[in-house]
Amino acid sequence: MSTTIGISLHQKPYQYVKKCIESALDQTADVQVILRTDGPDACDGITLSYLKELNETIGNFTFIEGKINYGIYGSYREIFKDVTTDNLCQLDADDYLHSEAIEMCERVLNSHAEYSMVYTDCMEVDSEGKELKLCEKQLIRFTPENLLSEFMTYHLRLIRTRVYNAVGGYDETLKYGGDYDLCLRISEIGMEQNVGYIPLPLYYYRRDENCHSLTDGIIDSNRDCYVAKKNHFKRTGDFDRVKVIPNKDFNQFIFTPKISSEEYNKLDLKKSQPIVLTGMHRSFTSLTSNILTELGIYMGESILEPDVFNPEGYFENVDFLYFDRTLCNFCMDNENSFPDWGWSPDEKMDANRVKEFEEYAKKLIYDRRRLRVWGWKDPRTSLLLNFWDSIIPHAKYIFVYRHPTEVFASVSNLKGIELFQENPEYIEKCWQDHNRNIVEFASKNRDRCLIISTNNLIKNPNRIKPLLTDKFGLHIYDENLEDLVVSDHIRSKRSVDLSEETLSIYEQLEKMNDLN
Repeated sequence: MSTTIGISLHQKPYQYVKKCIESALDQTADVQVILRTDGPDACDGITLSYLKELNETIGNFTFIEGKINYGIYGSYREIFKDVTTDNLCQLDADDYLHSEAIEMCERVLNSHAEYSMVYTDCMEVDSEGKELKLCEKQLIRFTPENLLSEFMTYHLRLIRTRVYNAVGGYDETLKYGGDYDLCLRISEIGMEQNVGYIPLPLYYYRRDENCHSLTDGIIDSNRDCYVAKKNHFKRTGDFDRVKVIPNKDFNQFIFTPKISSEEYNKLDLKKSQPIVLTGMHRSFTSLTSNILTELGIYMGESILEPDVFNPEGYFENVDFLYFDRTLCNFCMDNENSFPDWGWSPDEKMDANRVKEFEEYAKKLIYDRRRLRVWGWKDPRTSLLLNFWDSIIPHAKYIFVYRHPTEVFASVSNLKGIELFQENPEYIEKCWQDHNRNIVEFASKNRDRCLIISTNNLIKNPNRIKPLLTDKFGLHIYDENLEDLVVSDHIRSKRSVDLSEETLSIYEQLEKMNDLN
């Protein structure tokens, strides 16, 4: 098996280009490397001399000095138009590969004739090549439907050449979304699972502050992705499964499988018992979800990976997480807000827009109809309780709460949330909104709700077990939960003057607390 690595170069620093080419030439597999400069101004004199020298001395390196600027994907069309190798892969000129990247990908394609391509994890690096973090795009597993919400086949991709040619190659009219469009077209052919995945970071993606994709290119890329999705739906005829939601910059598709109310109403909901776990962010919802998992409650197959903000893990079902995030982002149209949490100090989410997503929420529940006891955890659900209760009126709820001063300290330490960093007083208001919703909902549905002080839970996590068996009638494992609590969970309160409203909500939670 052989592979062509294509590199399109347009105005990248010499040291980046050199690292990129060396990583391609150093592959343990049999590769051909083709680099094309995209236009007469594509590189400086030093880089041009370097490329010409390689072309004369390296047998498996071909240099194409492009006289016309075709754009990223027009250039890649030129590079790959006449290749005769079994596979091809795009390597951007400021990125680089692990030395065994191509060999490992070829092994997967060799052993899976049904795969049209294989992709890997991607490691983000800074301008000096220092590793930063794994790219988050690959957290969602590939399916043709999931590809419509997340570009997980981002880098590295090794594509069978015959498949590339069969789907028509790159669309050069999409200057910033041609790779995404190509992956959509590949996902439409062959078997449902026609793409392989290697969970190793074999591609190194350079996050340079001058990179177009991280600056103005975000809007350009999103607009191109919109066009790519629109073309996909035209080819597949799936417009009945799509929502087009206006955005101030462009229209954006929200694609989620849905189910009709008629079909959903035939479902015997009581054969399956959902457990909804929620509470204000940074209130030990993740620890509680871990506890439920340990006790045998199925909290999801695809779970959000740990990160620096939560090294023990989030224990969040990504299907519900991304659905709630979608609701929050598109039902909160206010510049003075943090849409990822669905929160604004000025207004609540638009309930009418939330209601538009009922058919999609029902599909999530319908797909889990054969699970006896299952659940999900997401703090955003605290702001969507009435919506979810209209979908699953037999659900049982576990609400966790934490002292507001501890939440204040934890949220204050989160980097990158400018709204709270610049307006620390908003943290208390956010705590109020989440927990006020909990108090109001639990007061009306006391028989289906457990309210748990996480301060008490940390002291003795085993005390939650009789609550789950006695009040909810659940059959759970008799596991010792003490080892799940680590010392970092116990933190001191920060000195914060709390408002009367916050104190009142906290007092109500304390009175309703089932874990005394």
